[in-house]
Amino acid sequence: MRPACVVIFCLFSYFLLGQTPKMKLFTSADGLPSSNVYSVIQDTKGYIWLCTDKGVARFDGYSFESFTVQDGLPSNDIWGITEDHNGRLWLSTYDQLTYFQENKFHTLSLPGKIQLQGFINHHYIKRDTAHFFTAEPGPSLFQIEGGQEGHFSIRTVSHNDLDSFPFEEHSLLYLGRDAQKKAWYMAFLGPSTKKIVLLKEEAGCYEPCIVIDDEYINRNNQVINYEDKIIFHSRKKLYSFDFDAIQIKITAILFEEDCSILSISKLGEDKMLVITDRGNRIVNKNLELINDIDFIKNMTINTLFEDKENNLWICTPSGLYFLPSKGRKSKSFLFSSERSNNEITTLNFNGTGQLLIGTISGQLYSLDSNFKKINLTWNSIPSQEPIFEILPRDNGDLLIGHNVGISVVKKTELEKGVITRDRLLYNLDNTIFNLQNDSHYVALSVKDIATWKNQYYLIAFSHGINILEEEAFHTLPCYRGRGKWKRAHSIAIDGEENLWIGRKSGLYYLPNFRNEEAKEEKSDFFMPVNDIKIRKNRQIWIATDGFGLYRMNGKEFELIPETQNDIINSLYVDYNSNVWMATNKGVKKLSIRQEFPLIYNIQKFSVAQGLASNEVNRIIVDRERIYIGTKNGLTILEKNGDDEHIVHPELLIKNIRINDRDTSVERTYQLNYFQNNIKLEYVCFSYKSLGDVRYYYQMTGVDTVWRSTFSLEQSYPLLPPGEYEFRLQAEDIDGLRTEIQTIKFIILSPWWERGWVRGLFLLLFATLVYGAMQWRIKNIRQKTEERNSIEKKFAELELQALQAQMNPHFIFNALQAIQEFIFDKDELLANRYLVKFSRLMRLFLESSKEKYILLCDEIQLLSLYLELEKMRFSDKFDYIITINPDIAIDLLEIPSMLFQPFVENAINHGLVHKKSKGLLSITITQEKNDLVCLIEDDGIGRKKARELKQKSYQSYKSRGMKLVQERQNVINFIENANIKINIRDLYDKNGQALGTAVQIRIRINFIDR
Repeated sequence: MRPACVVIFCLFSYFLLGQTPKMKLFTSADGLPSSNVYSVIQDTKGYIWLCTDKGVARFDGYSFESFTVQDGLPSNDIWGITEDHNGRLWLSTYDQLTYFQENKFHTLSLPGKIQLQGFINHHYIKRDTAHFFTAEPGPSLFQIEGGQEGHFSIRTVSHNDLDSFPFEEHSLLYLGRDAQKKAWYMAFLGPSTKKIVLLKEEAGCYEPCIVIDDEYINRNNQVINYEDKIIFHSRKKLYSFDFDAIQIKITAILFEEDCSILSISKLGEDKMLVITDRGNRIVNKNLELINDIDFIKNMTINTLFEDKENNLWICTPSGLYFLPSKGRKSKSFLFSSERSNNEITTLNFNGTGQLLIGTISGQLYSLDSNFKKINLTWNSIPSQEPIFEILPRDNGDLLIGHNVGISVVKKTELEKGVITRDRLLYNLDNTIFNLQNDSHYVALSVKDIATWKNQYYLIAFSHGINILEEEAFHTLPCYRGRGKWKRAHSIAIDGEENLWIGRKSGLYYLPNFRNEEAKEEKSDFFMPVNDIKIRKNRQIWIATDGFGLYRMNGKEFELIPETQNDIINSLYVDYNSNVWMATNKGVKKLSIRQEFPLIYNIQKFSVAQGLASNEVNRIIVDRERIYIGTKNGLTILEKNGDDEHIVHPELLIKNIRINDRDTSVERTYQLNYFQNNIKLEYVCFSYKSLGDVRYYYQMTGVDTVWRSTFSLEQSYPLLPPGEYEFRLQAEDIDGLRTEIQTIKFIILSPWWERGWVRGLFLLLFATLVYGAMQWRIKNIRQKTEERNSIEKKFAELELQALQAQMNPHFIFNALQAIQEFIFDKDELLANRYLVKFSRLMRLFLESSKEKYILLCDEIQLLSLYLELEKMRFSDKFDYIITINPDIAIDLLEIPSMLFQPFVENAINHGLVHKKSKGLLSITITQEKNDLVCLIEDDGIGRKKARELKQKSYQSYKSRGMKLVQERQNVINFIENANIKINIRDLYDKNGQALGTAVQIRIRINFIDR
């Protein structure tokens, strides 16, 4: 028999109804100078300025920058700021006219006749003129003109007609112009008469146009200026003065009879905040009550402000409250007075549209469309155990998945208010047993429950998975014992009845789960899985524990890049097939525009949209609302908020540092080559995003593609000379992008690399090249001339050698020998000698025409010469010419008449003076690439020959050897013939001269045939 328990209906017990949206509170701990915030404005750049009793602060959505008297403020007590058309911010403070411009505070020096006393109460600013006036001890009006380069003209405005009004003392309430800017209006308050007089200025004179008599008028009334009217108040009423109609509209009493209006302040372009001693209200400029911000009714407020994104800033004595525009329509619910017990673990709808809520502390709640709550309290286990799943059955019962098992709550008993709790737990062999009746209880934590065609329950346990038949809660026989001891976190079935199981070790599947033969298999997905959802019966979406969202595309797993590194606790697929993700960074909605290839949009929801916390466990969506279960309670967002007016964020490049020095922000920079260390600082003014802004940037010349970051600065060190363009765009939390901002950098080359310098260098180089070419040409000409001179000299040397060989002495001796042959009537010998002589002369003449002759011709010439000399000296000597047979004498060329002078010296100076018959040996061999000619004689030697030459007289001076040496040098220089000549004397063992040896070495030169 199952035990029963009583359900306690505790409406609103430990429960704060969600009429108060989630707001972010900024205090001095966040960087404000003081938590007592007087007022707030947004300047034209996008900064939020806050006035406090301890200084002012500037907020860019990321951090506060505080300013005090140490930064130039005249006083730390600043209660208002007004911006003029030149971007100057004028401060409301004591005794000083101070403005902020170009990151610096400036205090005006007043002329000697002008003195400020008390606090500056109002500003009226137009394009070129600013009016300031004080209210203590009486009205003092000052007009300031100019302001170019900090130079102002300051004077007191005189109103002589004011003296005709019978006010003991008067206070100036308002100064302004009508919509057509034709006339000035001023409102004065007389404290003794309790009247407000509106004066109209025409032609420099002031005339009263309206006099208001109200016993509740006081001196501290505020005035709000709109384009076509002004609003002021007494203690009981609001007054609206229309410039065009020159008439007053008076409101009825806003609250109870005894309430008092304490102050009014402008809120946006058409609304204002009215603060009374009975609460706060929003009224439009037509004095009609607006209730869209009713949660501020009982707050203690100094002022209220709406920025350009329609975010709400609430200034209070205890801090600055910030509410994003979309957060106004959010509702947050807390389910316990203890912060630690407000975590929502699961959400679902029942058959009647009620929202079912399970908490970390084991509480079960029901919330209807009117946000009426029912709390179901468990009297015993599992009352303190977390609820992870709530699954409505078709019969109206609830299937509850606990940390220790499963419970069933009956529909009939829910309707009666008394609920019987059924406990179903499963032991290791999957049989059902009751906790009270079985002492062998093993707790199985339920992680996920799903249904299949209303026939089966799919249950993921801490110890595996199970499949139950819906009607009788019996374990399906085909799956008994499978997945045992394998912790499962999620489970789903696709359209082909494949069972998909998510575990910390990855993704598993069971083909056709009703097939008894089917076996569980491991997929190729190895990351930890938190949840699985099937989209359109076949598309499998996988939520991972720290690795983002994946889509299974066939056998491939495709990561959604915008979710990388996200911890996705659960998924939800809505009626439009959008995929919702509950992550540790808020909620992300993936809207698919095209399936293959995948094209989609990502939308984010975080505390900036009113979430109670960014740590989200569950999400569920209907056609009107988004229900988000967070670590700090339940948040409900209205979906029609998506249709609000779209306001794109603004992007500001705050600062550009060049070589670590701040510069004024320009659109184009021309820098020297050494000014190449660039750092850019920027910010996107999207306060609703609370810092969740992605920046896209590209530096052309450095980046080939756009890059993304969350950083607020980019650095580019050591840029080479060239032209660069920095492009920047920001994307806020709603996916809205700013316009692209561009900054151009031109880094000049070093002076030595610039165009004119390069041109000069080019000209100089061309001049040098031209000079070098001219020098080269001159050098070539000179060398050519030298070569020609050498060749000419060579020819002359050859001629001289010929002449030396054909010297008169030789010719004379030859002819004398012929004559002796004739005288001796030896005609045959004379004829033979004459024939040989003529042949020798012909060969000499032919060889003298060429620089080179064949070796065979040179040998023939030497042979004829030796025969004649032997005949002339009557066989005084013999000669031998030996040639290596391997030498191709008819192919080798040598310098002409190179050997003959050495042969001649051997005969004339060595052999002729020898007493006995001598021997001349000529040997020609080849050593590698050289031709070697060895000329040896066994004559008297060079020393003895020189002695005889000195004693004798010769009719001519022989120059044969000198000519040979000159020819050797010339040929080596011109032809690179590498001729080497070595002369040595021969001696016997006793030191007696044995003759002379001459070795001539010539590089082999083959003729081309």
